[in-house]
This record gives sequence, structure tokens and C-alpha cells, in this order.
Amino acid sequence: MQGLQPLLSRLKSNKYIILFFVLLLMFLAYITLYSSGGIGDEGLILADVQKMAHGQLIYRDFFSWITPGLYYLLLWVWNIFGQQYIVVRILTMLIAWLIGIFIYLTSRAILNKSWSLINVVIFVTLFYPRHMTYSYHWVSLLLTLIAVCLVNIYLKNPKIKFLISGGIVLGLGLYFLHTRVMVALVSVALFLYYYDRQRLGSKNASRNCFVFLASAGFLFLCLMLPHLLKVGWPTLWFDLVTSNLFYYPTINYLPLKHNLAFILTGGVHIFLFFLLFRKKLFTPQISLYYFYSLCLFISVCYRFDTHHLAYIYSSFALPLSLYVLSQIKISLKKIPEFLSSSLLLAPLLFYHESLIGYYLDHRQWQAVPTKIGLVYLTKSHAPMAQSVLRELEQIPDKNVLLYPSVAYYYPFSDKVNPTKYNIIYGKYLDDKTKAEIMNDLANKNIRYIIYLPTESRWEEPDEKFLTQFLTMNYAEKKIQYQNYDGYFYLYTKK
Repeated sequence: MQGLQPLLSRLKSNKYIILFFVLLLMFLAYITLYSSGGIGDEGLILADVQKMAHGQLIYRDFFSWITPGLYYLLLWVWNIFGQQYIVVRILTMLIAWLIGIFIYLTSRAILNKSWSLINVVIFVTLFYPRHMTYSYHWVSLLLTLIAVCLVNIYLKNPKIKFLISGGIVLGLGLYFLHTRVMVALVSVALFLYYYDRQRLGSKNASRNCFVFLASAGFLFLCLMLPHLLKVGWPTLWFDLVTSNLFYYPTINYLPLKHNLAFILTGGVHIFLFFLLFRKKLFTPQISLYYFYSLCLFISVCYRFDTHHLAYIYSSFALPLSLYVLSQIKISLKKIPEFLSSSLLLAPLLFYHESLIGYYLDHRQWQAVPTKIGLVYLTKSHAPMAQSVLRELEQIPDKNVLLYPSVAYYYPFSDKVNPTKYNIIYGKYLDDKTKAEIMNDLANKNIRYIIYLPTESRWEEPDEKFLTQFLTMNYAEKKIQYQNYDGYFYLYTKK
């Protein structure tokens, strides 16, 4: 009992923090469980995990441009608790809750309790509601925060075990999202080399940096080795590297010079450096956070939107901004300085509608019965989904192709995509991918195809490479949505 005294004493001294996170979990449950977040991106994951539940193998039987950790996590959870959508929402809620906890812990390295809690509140009320979905972005952010916590421990207690632990966590992060976590791994490794070289010299700094990178690389290699042996290096390289390099440049985002979110966030990093340098606030933790945030910002310049802004700003740039503000002692003379420094919070303006528009008005969500339980969709989306699901219910075949990008209907209707690809936008596919899709259509006896033009995510798609084949081999039926203005098309093989 005496051994528990320090723990009980610590819990008592942090009772209000514990209460805060209990209330936070209740709040996240309220906004997450009876909504569907970004069902488009989430649907891609659900459809592919459904294929894995039927025995298919990622990369061999279906395409994915991310590493497989997110798929296997959901498959494992579904195997335990059942293939129900509510399980996905609970898992999403818990991931967001853990992110809140580790945002608090990383913030505490540079902020007091009050400012750290403010950082958490901003995350759960502004950033998370913009993308309340089971996402590789959130899991990779969580693992990055855990790794940074371990590196913070190393900065205070420089033992090699903390570097190894941090590397292992980032190695696991690579298994969930190789692109963004690779940036985290390299930026932290460069910082560690710079930090240790000042203390220990170049030789020992190089050794520690190697240990950190090797810990991550060894775990990642062990996790990916079974896929490498089963599908081969060319397939993995195409899915995880080539396809990413081809796909993202084709997306019609705003040019960077017209992208206010990009300009403001870049300006925040420049202003942060100026203020931190002028006030001589660059401690090791501050330097780590700033360098990582800057590297992450640069890495997403190719696709900078408010979703990606949430991942890079909420984790480290926002705590740094709050840190600068917390160093200013409020007085009449300091008001101009405080107001000018408040410009560091300018990116929050892009999320002013999150609190009201995304979850407080629950009347926007309507329950739609599916094969994996009730799914809550917006009032505008629910009638469309009900019409499509009603049509799918009448199709006797298990294999049905839906395009261009409506993968969530596969798990919702217990149908299976017979091709390797869930996104069939002509302009986003290279010639190799188009040839594979046409080969599947010609050889797999796909009797039913559904085309949903009004659900296109970005723009009206260009599927000219499919048009002639469908006209020659399929009969077209135009179907009007019930209680919604628009049509979709059912193609039945002649």
C-alpha cells in the first residue's frame, strides 16, 4: 500500500486535469458517435478492410497508396467487436481523445497547465471536427506526439533507451502513414544530431542519430517484410511511391500564391522565428517543435488545404504561438506587443465555423440503415445514400463496381469491388491503372456497374476510357434519387 502512495498523491494533485479529460471524452463521444465525419475518405478504408475480411491481401488484390497499419488496426478491432460502423466511430473517438492527451503532454514541456489545456480545447473544438473520421492522418499525428514526448524525456534525461523508444514509435508511425511520418523521423533525427553534437561531439551525435533511425527502420522493415515477400518490390514501389508522386500534382488545388491558408501559416512560422529569436526563447524543446513544424509545413506545400493545416498547426505551431503569448506580461505598455503577437493565431480563422456547423446542430444528421448498422449522414446526403442502397439491395451479385469515388457503399451494402481501385477518376489515373481496370471489366464478368456523377468529390470526372466499353457491353438505366434532385446510372451487362 505504501508503494501506491506516490501514485495516489500524484493523482490527487492532478484531479482537475483528470476530470478535464473525462469530460473531454464525453464531449468527443457526443460529437463523434452520431455523425459520419468525412465519409468519403473513411469509406476508402472501410471498403478495403472489408476486402481483407474476405481474405484479400492489400497491394496484391487491391491498391493502396498508404502503408497498411490503419487497415490492420480496424480489421483487428472488427474481428473482436464485430463489423459495425459504431465500432469505427468509437475507435475514431478514442484516437482523438489520445491525441488530446498527448497534445497536453507535449504542450506541458513548454507551457503551464492552463495554456496547455487551451491548446487541447482548440484542437477538439476547431481542428478535429473538420475531419471527424477514422484517418491515417490522426493515427500518424498521435504516434508522432508520443515519439516527441519520448524525445522530450531524452532531452532531460539523455539515456539511449528513450531514443530507441522514440524511434520504435515512429517506425510504427511509418506503418500507418509513411509520407508524413518520414518527415517527422528525418526532422527529429536532424535535430537530435545538432543537439547531441553540441554536447557530445560529432562522433557520439552520429551514433545516437543512427540508433534512433535504425530503431525506426528496423521495426518498419519487419512490419513490411511480409508484404514485400508476398507482392514483390515493384508493386510496393508503385503503390507507395510512384502513385503518390503521380496523383497529388493532378489535384486542382489553389496555386500557393493564391492560397491564404498557406500564406498565413508560412507567415506564422517566419514571425515565430523572429519573436523566439528576439526574445531568446530557443530552448531545446522550442527548437525541436519549431524545426519539426517547419519541416512538416514545407512537406505539405504540394497539397495545402484546411484539413492538412489542422495536422501541422495544431500539434506544434499552435503551442509555440501560445508559448510566445504566455511570455508577455499584460500591461498597458504591452498591449501593442500582445496584439501583434496574436497574429500567430490567424490560421484559426479558417475554422471559425467548425464549432457550430459540424456538430452542435445534430439535426443535420440522419440515421441510414446499412449492412454494418446505422450510419449518420447529413440531411442532403442521406436521401442519396438511401436511393443507392435500395438499388444495390435488388442486385443479386456480390461483385458490383461503383464509380468514380463512392467506396463507402461497398461496406454499407455488403458488396465487393471486383477491381483493384476504389477511385476511378480518369485524370487521376495513369495508363497502367486504366489498363488494369479495363482488363478487370473484360475478364471478371462484372454484370452490374453503378455510376454516381452527383457524388463526385472534386469535379465532374472524365471517364472517357470507360464510356465506349460501357456503351457496347452494358444497358443503361437512369435512376432519379428519391427526395433529392439528381440522377445516378445502373449499367447491366447485355
